[in-house]
Amino acid sequence: MKSKSDIEKELKDAQKRLQELETEVKDNNDRGVDRYMFLTSISQLLDGASRKVQSLEAELDKFKEKNISPAMGS
Repeated sequence: MKSKSDIEKELKDAQKRLQELETEVKDNNDRGVDRYMFLTSISQLLDGASRKVQSLEAELDKFKEKNISPAMGS
């Protein structure tokens, strides 16, 4: 299992990558067939990056829940 700091670092990197891809889509809209194909590929990458961010956020939430929940046997 990954450590909390590893998950936080990976989440930060994934969020940065997602932002870069979103910017790429905005900056390259409406430029012909080649751009359409490019944007289709970027859209697939965006979907994957979004899923990774969501997965890492969920994993980080699990760490937070463990730290908030009362200790067993106390």
